[in-house]
Amino acid sequence: MISWGPMRRSNNKILFIILIISIAFVSINAASASQRKIHLVNTGWHVGIILPIDNVLKRNLPEMVNFSDKKYIEIGWGDKTFYKASNPSFSMAFDALLKSTSSVIHLYGFNQTIRTTFKKAEIIELDLEEQNYIKLLYFIHKSLKRNADGSGRLEGSGLYGKENSFFYAANGQFHMFNTCNTWVANAIQSAGIEINSYNIVTSDSLMDAVRDWLRAE
Repeated sequence: MISWGPMRRSNNKILFIILIISIAFVSINAASASQRKIHLVNTGWHVGIILPIDNVLKRNLPEMVNFSDKKYIEIGWGDKTFYKASNPSFSMAFDALLKSTSSVIHLYGFNQTIRTTFKKAEIIELDLEEQNYIKLLYFIHKSLKRNADGSGRLEGSGLYGKENSFFYAANGQFHMFNTCNTWVANAIQSAGIEINSYNIVTSDSLMDAVRDWLRAE
């Protein structure tokens, strides 16, 4: 007579091990899925926020309809006159700090890798929890002035041509204590990056603050 007891116990152990491995695998995938990567790019005058264009971004920012064929979007905020100038000068920057009348948000869509697109720029990568990423998108969403239908108010082609970039009317007053880099600092602060935006004026001060925060983590 054949005894199946030991064999069944062995099979049960194998099934139990497979179940544990499966649960661990799902947990790891869920944890990684909850993390969102964003990038800060220092182009000299100011820092931009780079986000991947996916369904989450499209649901939260209707402006992505203009970038349906792009992989990434770079987002910046600033004084309308200074930001839209093809060759901004120090005198224009000075005027923006003291007598800015309106602000804009610039969106630039691109397909190449971030480091290929911004070869000479300083770039910092940040990981955000999913809920903090949504907070960041909300901050950006409410920074745009909107039409009655919820769409952003276009202010013309952007710095990289009408196929890749656009300016939109923005909320907020640009001045020496609220620069383009202060806006980015406030944006990432809303997403759980614990820096003091009140001390941020220049692009270098922002990047230094983020590096300090990363070292402290």
